[in-house]
Amino acid sequence: MIIQLNKVRLIFFFSFLLGLIANNIQAQPVLHQLNQFFSQDVEHQAAAINNTWNAGVKPFVNGVNYNKQELDSLYFQCHNVKSYKNIWLRKLKQESLIHVDSPTFKLALDPLFYFEGGRDLKYSDSLYFTNTRGVLLRGSLGQNLAFESAFFENQAFFPDYLSRFIRENEVVPGQGRVKKYKQSGFDFAQSTGVFSYSPIRFLNIMAGSGKLFVGNGYRSLLLSDNAFSYPYLKINFHGSRWSYTAAWASFQIIKNGRFVFYKLSEPIYTKKAYTFQYVTIRPIKRIELGFFQGVMWQEQTQRNNNFDPNLLNPLIFSHAFQYGLYYRNNIILGANLNIKITSYINFYSQFVIDDWKNKKIGIQAGVKYFDVGGIKNLYLQAEYNKVNPYTYSYPYAFRSFTHYNQALAHPLGANFNEIVGLVNYRFKDFFVAAKLNLMTYGKDTLKYFAGNNIMQNYLLSEMQSNTMLRKALVQYTDLKLGYVVNKASNLNIAAGALLRNQSGALGGLQTHYFYLSIGTTITNKYYDF
Repeated sequence: MIIQLNKVRLIFFFSFLLGLIANNIQAQPVLHQLNQFFSQDVEHQAAAINNTWNAGVKPFVNGVNYNKQELDSLYFQCHNVKSYKNIWLRKLKQESLIHVDSPTFKLALDPLFYFEGGRDLKYSDSLYFTNTRGVLLRGSLGQNLAFESAFFENQAFFPDYLSRFIRENEVVPGQGRVKKYKQSGFDFAQSTGVFSYSPIRFLNIMAGSGKLFVGNGYRSLLLSDNAFSYPYLKINFHGSRWSYTAAWASFQIIKNGRFVFYKLSEPIYTKKAYTFQYVTIRPIKRIELGFFQGVMWQEQTQRNNNFDPNLLNPLIFSHAFQYGLYYRNNIILGANLNIKITSYINFYSQFVIDDWKNKKIGIQAGVKYFDVGGIKNLYLQAEYNKVNPYTYSYPYAFRSFTHYNQALAHPLGANFNEIVGLVNYRFKDFFVAAKLNLMTYGKDTLKYFAGNNIMQNYLLSEMQSNTMLRKALVQYTDLKLGYVVNKASNLNIAAGALLRNQSGALGGLQTHYFYLSIGTTITNKYYDF
């Protein structure tokens, strides 16, 4: 009875929020893409000292700001300016394929496709390709509702290091489960759909299936877009010097995670609930502080199928005080710091605590530099990440901070050190992008626990004191030169090289992959591990 009452109260609360009518939101609501190409311009605007936009949780949503400062993306810049009189040139270079623009309703429809082919020069007979087709729908209704939906269908042959990961984990990084395609290829698909509703000036509600990101870095040690998409509900309250976010999500365990509810039911994948709260304060306009609590709730099983009303509690740190960090629900705490040294240079840092007693912690530090040396659209970023062994994990692996067999935070899981450097430059429609990752991590084996694979079962007594005995080293370089054909869908043509050198405990493995590609890129793909 108490559980049912809590459900009724929750439904009533959300119905009340959705029923509010906003008259003071003047900006067109916009859902900004998580893709770094789209978000770089947006983050540049948010990095300015005088802009008090809370940039700690992504994706960004326009139309919800409290001081009427709105962030322009390339997508809406190109729709608002008609650079080409000829409609066919405009469709090719600037606009969405179908574009409806009225005072109360906006709609854009674009085909999604991505074709990539290349060879690994280390293997003369290698031939890799990616074939992606899909569709992207986005728009807004009135002054407070925005929506977006996308679907991708893919077939691909990947370089050897990626194929090994996929076969071991049964998923393509961030893009879902795989089926076998021909002899050594993979078939996989993904769909997303999210709406954003801002009933009043200081409130935004976002719900659907997609990904969230908490932090200011290239990586996030709290919650990133590394894993597959998932259903979620996110509520954000904000003012000129503060912001409060509470979110609820549902994750799945797909590796050895099937179970049967009833004798006659089909086996289903095990589900687990996840919640997080994130609060930011801005003591002065150059500094933003953020505090985070994430809870991975006990997984759903035949014996444990009851709804826990504590899951609805939106108060930050309340679960940590109630349960402690080591309980049947896995809890992490974290903090963010963003310092605007200038409107072009921002320093950021992140800290995560999973279990202080056993030193299950992680730290991040980085710097972003926009318009380097006064050169417009030249961008530099440097970042350091370190996470101690067993962080995010749990003695019972199903309760680790994972979804679809991938870590929710960093692709390497735990027990690693990483340095990341990025350089991007755009000149008119041409762009150059370079990335360097230097990684060192302790590798788990069937007989040896190093605290790297956070999906493994372990006991506290099995935690190794020296977890770097089996050390792996990876140097990853990605270089790309391209041309943007259409800014609305980020349709681009590119040529690139992926150079990866792996040594140490895993043995030697070299990848010298050179490729050509044409397609629309709206998501992030983290193949750099």
